[in-house]
Amino acid sequence: MKPLFSFLLVTFTAVIASQGAYAQSPAINAAGVTADHSDLSYGPHSRNIMDVWLAESDEPSPMVVCIHGGGFKNNDKSSWHNSPELVDLLEQGISVATINYRYVDQTGDMGVLGCLNDCALAVQYIRSRADEWNLDSSRFGGIGGSAGAGSCLWLATHPDLVDLNSDDPVAQQSSRLQAIGLTGTQATYNFDHWITKIEELYPAQQAAEVVAQMTPTMLQFYGLPDDGDIDSIEAQAIKRELDMLAWMSADDAAIWVDNGQGRALPQNKGQLLHHAYHAIAVGQKAKRVGLDVEYRDPYTGETPILSRVDFIAMHLLFL
Repeated sequence: MKPLFSFLLVTFTAVIASQGAYAQSPAINAAGVTADHSDLSYGPHSRNIMDVWLAESDEPSPMVVCIHGGGFKNNDKSSWHNSPELVDLLEQGISVATINYRYVDQTGDMGVLGCLNDCALAVQYIRSRADEWNLDSSRFGGIGGSAGAGSCLWLATHPDLVDLNSDDPVAQQSSRLQAIGLTGTQATYNFDHWITKIEELYPAQQAAEVVAQMTPTMLQFYGLPDDGDIDSIEAQAIKRELDMLAWMSADDAAIWVDNGQGRALPQNKGQLLHHAYHAIAVGQKAKRVGLDVEYRDPYTGETPILSRVDFIAMHLLFL
C-alpha cells in the first residue's frame, strides 16, 4: 500500500456563492428516475454538492462517482443526468453519484489541487454513509470525461488522503477508487511531462511549442500568481502532486481509457488536451505496472474489448 498522505486534505473555509448554473432539484436521470438525494452538500462551498441514485440491492452495492468535465472552469453535475451510462450502471446494481466541485478560479492559491481535493472529499463523504446507503465501501469506481477523467485518474493513482487519526468521520474514509473509465483524459497534470513522458509518441520539439502556448493557463492551474515562475521550486512541488503517471503503481485501480482520436499530430492546445497520446501513455504505463487496463491505440489498432460501463461493472461486481 502507498503511504498515507493527509497534508493535501483541505481545511475548507466558507467562500462567496459559486459562479455558474446548477441543475434544478430534484435530479432526474434519463430513465425518468428521481435521485434519492439531490443537491446534497458534502462540504462548505456552494459547489460541494452531489446527486445520488441508490441501486436496488439486497446486498451492499458498489458505487460509481461521475465527475463532469469543462476544464475545471465550466459545466456541472447535470451533464450526467441524461447519460445512458448512468442508467446502465443502476440497472446492473451499481449506485451512482454525480458531483460538482469548485472551479479552479474559486480555489485561490490551491489551483486545481482544490478541485481535485473536492472530488476526494466527495468520495470520502459517500463512503462515510456506506452503512446508511447500503454501499460496499471497498468497491468504488469513477467515470469522467476531460477534466472529469483526469480527476478520476488522480483519485485512482494518488496516495490515499485518508486520515485515520482525524476526529472527522469523513476524513477517516479512503479517497481511492477501484476501477475507472476515462474519455478525453489527460495522462498527467505535470505539463512538463507532456513533452518528456510521451516522447516516444510525440515529437518533443512540437510538443514544447504547443505546451508553451499554455503557460498563462498553467499559472492559474497551479495556483501561482500571474507573474509566477512556472519552473520554480514551488511549481515543481505542485507538478509532482499532479503527476498521475508518476503516481501509478500496481495497487491502483483497473483502468478503461479511450480518447477516441486518430493518428494526426495535435497542432494546438485544444487538440493536445484530449489527444490519443494521453490515452496511450496511460494504457502503456498501466500495462508496465501490472494493472488491468483496456485502451484505444489508433497506431496499433488496439481497442477496448468491453464498454466503459461493462468494464467497471466487471471489476466492481465480479472481481
